[in-house]
Parts: sequence; C-alpha cells; structure tokens
Amino acid sequence: MAEFNQSPQISSQQGRRNKKNRKSKIPRHFITPSKLPSIRVGHEFINTKEMSGLELWEKLSSRQEAFISFPLALGKTLDLQLNALPPTILSVNTFHDFQSHLFCGVPLVVNAKILHGSRIQVSWFVNSKLVESDSDTYTPSPNDIGGKVQVVVSTVPSYESEAYEFKNPIEALPSLPIVESRKYWTTSPPAANRVRVMTYNLLADQYAKQIAPDHYASDIVERSRRMPLLIHEILSYQADIICLQEVDASIYEALYLPILKAKGYEGFFAVKVGSKEGLATFWSAKKFECLGEKNKVKVPINDILLGEECNGWNAHLDLLTQLPRIRRRLGELGQILQCVQLVSRSNPSKKLIVANTHLYYHPEGDHIRALQTYGLCQKLEELQSGDLSIPIFLCGDLNSDPESGASQLLRHGRIDVTADVWENLLSHPKPRISKRKSSIEGNDSELNIVPPTLIVPLTFPRLRPSGHPTFTHSIPQFTGVLDYILSSSSLSCAATAPMPTVAKYMPNDGMPSDHISLVAEYEMRTEEVD
Repeated sequence: MAEFNQSPQISSQQGRRNKKNRKSKIPRHFITPSKLPSIRVGHEFINTKEMSGLELWEKLSSRQEAFISFPLALGKTLDLQLNALPPTILSVNTFHDFQSHLFCGVPLVVNAKILHGSRIQVSWFVNSKLVESDSDTYTPSPNDIGGKVQVVVSTVPSYESEAYEFKNPIEALPSLPIVESRKYWTTSPPAANRVRVMTYNLLADQYAKQIAPDHYASDIVERSRRMPLLIHEILSYQADIICLQEVDASIYEALYLPILKAKGYEGFFAVKVGSKEGLATFWSAKKFECLGEKNKVKVPINDILLGEECNGWNAHLDLLTQLPRIRRRLGELGQILQCVQLVSRSNPSKKLIVANTHLYYHPEGDHIRALQTYGLCQKLEELQSGDLSIPIFLCGDLNSDPESGASQLLRHGRIDVTADVWENLLSHPKPRISKRKSSIEGNDSELNIVPPTLIVPLTFPRLRPSGHPTFTHSIPQFTGVLDYILSSSSLSCAATAPMPTVAKYMPNDGMPSDHISLVAEYEMRTEEVD
C-alpha cells in the first residue's frame, strides 16, 4: 500500500503565506500559432496554422518534450526546446480551513485554484496510508475512526505538489434521531417514476449563537460541527430535489456546492438582499436537466409587489397607497423567491417548476407574509405562462402556521377582509414619529381603512401541503409548524418521511438545525386535477 511520503505538516495558514507574492494574473503574452515556424513533438510535426493559441498551449503542456524548428541552409534545422509555463497552485481551501470536525460517513472536499494547468489531482491519506487517489472528495470509513487525514494536491501536468493535514481526527458519527427514524428514506433510493423532494432550513451560522445561548453548549452551535452533520443528513435521503434555506454564502461555496456536485447534483444559490445568507436549490443531474440560465430565477419579492407590471394581480395596491408604511416595510425586506424550471431526462416533454423561499420572520407580521405570498404566486403564474400542465413545487420556511394568511392563500386561493391575518395591519410596522413635526405617522383616517380581499386567479393552481406535522421548529421561545413542501394537484404525494411528535429544543446533540427537514415522494399525474 502506498504511503504518505511528503511532509503533512504544511498547514493551510503556511500555504497561504507562501502564496502571498504570487501573481494571479495570466501574463499578457499570447501565442500566435500562424506566425510560428514548424513545431515538432517527438517525430510528429504540428500544423500550428489550424490551431488557436490555447489549443497549442494545451497540446504542448501535455507532452514531455517539444521543439520549435528553424530551417537552415543545406536542409538542416535548428531545434530549440519549448517549455510551457509551469502549472502553479494558487490556493488550496477546504471548509473551515482544515479545522472542521471529521465524521465517519461524511464526505470531505478540497477546492484548489491553479494557473497554467489543466486540473488538480488530490490524493487522500489516513495515518499516512493512501486511501483515495485523484478525487476531490473522500468519505471516511469506520476503519478510519481515530485517524488523521492528509491530502496531497498536485498539478496536472505534474509540476508542483502541496501537502496538508486536517487538524482533528476522524470521529464516529453521533446519534441522529431524525435520520435514524427514516430508515426507508436512507436505504431506498426513489423509484424512477417518483420524485423525492426535501426542504430544510439549515440555521445560518450568523444566527446560530443568537438563539437562547443559555440553552446551548457552544460546541452544539459551532459551525465546524453542525455543517458536516447537515451535509450527512441532506445526502442521506437521496432526494431528487433539495431546497435549502438560511444557507451561508461562504459555506455554500466551500462545502455544499462542491460536495453535492461531486454526488451528482446541479444547483444554484441566491443570496437574500442585504444579507450574507440565502437559498440554495439542487436537483439530481441524472433525473433532471435545467435548460439554460434563463430557467433559473431569483427575484426579490418586494420587486414583484412594488413593481409597475401587475398583470391583473393588483388587489394589494390600494392598501399600499393608503398605508405608506406597509409599502415602506415591504421595500426594506430582503426576502427572495428562487425558482428553477426542470425537464425530465427520461421524458423531455415533462417539465417541472421548483420554487424555494423564506418569508418574513416577525410574529406580528402575518399580513406582511400574506402579501409576500400573493407576490410569489404572481411570479409563479408568470413562469407557468398559462400552461397548467407544468406542475409546481413550492418549498421553504414560510414562517407561517397552517391557519395563517399565507397558508390560506396557497391552499384556498383567497383571504377575505375579515380574516385574522389583518389583525396587526395598523400596528405592524409601528408608525414612525416625525422629528420635525413631533407627530406620529398616520392619522385617524387609518381607522377607516378596509383591508383588501386577496384572490389568487383561477389560472393559478391551489397548492397542497405534503403532510400535517405536529411541529417543524422548536426553540425555547416557540414550537410550531413553519416549513412546507407544497405542490399543485397534478403531483400526488405518495409518501412522507416520519416526523417527531414530542418537541425538543433545537439544535441539540443529534439535531444540527433548529428546524426539522421535510421529505416527501410524489407521483406525477398526466392532467391537472382541481
């Protein structure tokens, strides 16, 4: 068995210092092949007139020896050896800078950037013994528990190598009660004629330590422990479609994207306006295809509600005119809608719209969330383009219970003027006090304001929840249902993953987020059903 014979003691910090003075710019010296004399590689002459500079460079850099030949008198030539610019490693990164917790069964990933090379080659070692060659990822096995992981990153063509060691030894995976209770979902991949969907609010790192710190040990909310456990749970369910909320932008790039890509998923990220976290949607590249960037949509919800083009969705406009502070509050919020239109690889005539969102959080803001829901329905109808045969999944954290305005609008297509959703219309957001006039924003006429009746057009399908869990979120301040997988009626929910019935504050030792993931399987019907 091969052994690790390069020093693993080069830390990521040392690696960064060694690269401080490296130039990341590509030199502005471009080869013009048509002006070169003949080039010989071994006994083969290359016709450079039919090659671009990049093609020529790639051909030369892949060979051991190449010569440029200048014709001389008497049929002789002068051969000068050519050397391509050497491949250079610019940076090597991994989640949490090689200091995260390493768990058995949870993939590790290394990201590297190079200059003048075609790719990198990563070799993985445990206790200095080679366990994986030429792979960006490695998943520790039970035999690796207690061992230390080293990696050697090399350029291709081979010119430069760097060695790194992870700080922490490999640990046994802790008990994860939710995952363990879903044996079918972790052992049986979805059938070819079914679509397995998952939604999960991951609890962004920036919020984790703000949730009742007296209730949680610091290591429970530490991202170096939580994020690998989240990756394990996400991969365990073998979902075809994955919708994630509260995804840290930096962690998406360093962890979620490279690992899910290595596991056969494609996806994209959309950051919330004015935030460092957002939404990420992934889909199985084996089962679905997204036909171009135009089918990936990310739009601020306030742009929909406050935009000039309503296309008949104008029931809210009078309210925004009568209550400017509602308009202002909507404009201040950063919530977004992320959508992707997918095509089935087995049957390209079958299309699917997947939407992902995370609505306004305030407990007194049910009317704000109802307006946001009205806006996202407008956008989804626009994406459907009148074709009701295209089914819709709407996933995410709606911050709304099943009796809320948002839920009622999605399920029944209507919110009346007398609905409880308008209870805090005049008190949230609170009126501002004018410093100049020493007066309070608004006047007595507000008492006569009649809330709107929000009606979703019949051209937009009613969306049904996948199930009715007891709760999806539990912290000391609140326990209840906030998260949903909703679908149009052409999608028949065939099964849902088990949910806990007894609340326990989250996150905790075995639950890395303050939300519970939802997983469901669907069969696609051929026609829309009312």
